[in-house]
Amino acid sequence: MTSIIESERRRLAAEYRQRTPGSAAHAVSANVVRIGKAQHSFGNTGLPYPLAATGGNGAYIFDVDGNRYLDLVVGWNSSYLGRGNPLIAEAVTTALGAFGAPTGENFGAGINAELAGRLCDLIPGAERTLFAPSGSEANSFAIRLARQHTGRDKIMKFRYSYHGMYDDLMIGSLNTNGLPTNTADNVVISRYNDKEQAAELLDRHGGALAAVIVEPISVRGNVEQRNAFLQFLRDATTERNIVLIFDEIITGFRFGMHGAAGHYDITPPPDLITLGKMLGGGMPVAAVVGRGDIADGPINVSSTHMQNPVCHAAAIAFLDQVSEDLYRETNALGDLLREHLRSAAASAGLRIQVTGDCTNVGLHLVPTQVNAPDDSAGVHQDLFELLKLALTVKGFSWATDSFGISSAYQKSDVTALVEGFSEVFRELRPAIVEVAPELEL
Repeated sequence: MTSIIESERRRLAAEYRQRTPGSAAHAVSANVVRIGKAQHSFGNTGLPYPLAATGGNGAYIFDVDGNRYLDLVVGWNSSYLGRGNPLIAEAVTTALGAFGAPTGENFGAGINAELAGRLCDLIPGAERTLFAPSGSEANSFAIRLARQHTGRDKIMKFRYSYHGMYDDLMIGSLNTNGLPTNTADNVVISRYNDKEQAAELLDRHGGALAAVIVEPISVRGNVEQRNAFLQFLRDATTERNIVLIFDEIITGFRFGMHGAAGHYDITPPPDLITLGKMLGGGMPVAAVVGRGDIADGPINVSSTHMQNPVCHAAAIAFLDQVSEDLYRETNALGDLLREHLRSAAASAGLRIQVTGDCTNVGLHLVPTQVNAPDDSAGVHQDLFELLKLALTVKGFSWATDSFGISSAYQKSDVTALVEGFSEVFRELRPAIVEVAPELEL
């Protein structure tokens, strides 16, 4: 007998194929071109083949078949202002025409100094700016700075946290294929939001720890801090002379003008903060900002594009358009979305957990409160794939259990999104309960 979930998967896959023949042809062509498979850690799981995009505008993205999708991915959190922002496009075009390539330290562009100064003015505790081409590299620079400053080797991070592709920071978060077998020797892993466990590990390893690195909101499931966990880490690291690093590749300029440190009023601010994604307005920009005595190193950092004036022009154009009022309005839409998603799940007779803060949303197919990514990571992945397929067919671009909205969203977009989730919860309830009876309300 065919299970309900398998019947639903076949039905939705057939509907997906019917509406996306152009994407299907593109997928075949991509295979012929031999695009490598060792790529993004968040793959296209759940869809028969990827959608082939032709462009986007604001809160929406379009495929080759003329379908429009409300964008829940926002370029992997890199486009707070939405897609196709005209002022960022103009700034990039102007800088590209003026420079055409990176300048470098021996012939620096005024754009680079302007961006560095603005970051130091906006981010609490920032006295220096060290640029990087990506968030992964910014985090690797921050770890290197902490080790140089303290003379220690070990770092502490949190299970399932995502800090990019630097070897040490992949431990406890991603598969470690290709890493040296001793990489984990200098990594201490704790549970997010667990003060007792973190304190015990800090006491045990404190004398060997160069840094504690933490996401102000855990990207795996968008689990927000509880019981002032971030301030606890600030106090504990200060007491033990350990460098505290906030990985704000996602939260920096998504929470507000002053990042998560400003949003949560962390006192004193973190020693180092890494920024990226939203800062570039869709272009690759990242930075380490923080205390001058730490950020000055000296360490070796070198990359062709770490001071690319074209990307930095995009970042300045982004900063010119954001404001406290814009963040306040968009964060309120995020609050509304989480509240209504909880109601939608309950109305469908399901016990599904919704987490997050500001514009970040996490959906968890577990019946009880989620305090850390450990509580739901990998649970019922087959159901997530089915939900993703169902939402895509209805015109919503959703990639993982963690998603968010951009400032391009209107209240009507949030309403449409909630209605989409409500329909999917109701339609797939028999399949969900078949696979996960504990979710039945």
